[in-house]
Amino acid sequence: MPRKLYQNKYVVLIMASVFLVTTVLATGCGSKYGPKTVKVNYYPECYRPIDDLRQAEAKLHKDMATGAAVGAITGLITGLATTGSARGAAVGAGLGLIAGLAGSYLISSAMQEKSLRERFQAYRSSIDAQTANLNIAVRFAKQSCDCYEAAYKKLNASFQRGQIGKEEMLVRLKEIRDGNNDAIKVLQIFHAESVKHTETFAQIYKIEQGRTYDRPTSGNFRELRAKQNDLAKVNKSTESTLALIAKRNSIIENDIRQREMAFRGGNMLASSGEGLPLP
Repeated sequence: MPRKLYQNKYVVLIMASVFLVTTVLATGCGSKYGPKTVKVNYYPECYRPIDDLRQAEAKLHKDMATGAAVGAITGLITGLATTGSARGAAVGAGLGLIAGLAGSYLISSAMQEKSLRERFQAYRSSIDAQTANLNIAVRFAKQSCDCYEAAYKKLNASFQRGQIGKEEMLVRLKEIRDGNNDAIKVLQIFHAESVKHTETFAQIYKIEQGRTYDRPTSGNFRELRAKQNDLAKVNKSTESTLALIAKRNSIIENDIRQREMAFRGGNMLASSGEGLPLP
């Protein structure tokens, strides 16, 4: 898709972001994901996808605070358009900001006074941004947890061969557990924002259905409904991913508890080494 066309597609959302930037700044400079609670020593490559999301959000807040919001947001969007990749996570944070800010703007009186074409263009662009944003978050969470799963299996094998002592084993296990927990926390925030956005679009659909139109609009409604269904599918996928990551982490948590009990009693517990790979 040509770069210029992609930028034009999101111009309404960029303007909405600028219009509502004070709303974001009013929330303060703290991360919406909460404080980072992972002490990364052994598996920086596994935590990197989640850390990318955190750093991207922090950079976005900094850019806004220094008056660089428009350039930052535009850059994030064009980055996705030109590379087709979410590497670096900046795109995910940018689309999340746009989708979140635009949600309130889309049902405002200012938006509802715009033409049919402008309204539906804004609706389509916003829901596309939210869907892309959530897909990025899911992909990053999977990357992180797949990496931790591989590290967990390798760690068990090393311990069984006597290459790692019991104290280091526990420290490494806890880092894997904490990394997974942070991935869950971040993905839950993305999911909650997406659910809220989905509810906003349900309102929009009802508002538009109650209007009187001068020309047929069935095509617009079909397209909007299709995009809503796409977002609903990603929401479901996110819920499944969260459940699988939590289930995987419960195995690690149980492993930690058993090992701590065994080590305190002077026994060495052999690990099952089983994992729950994500699809």
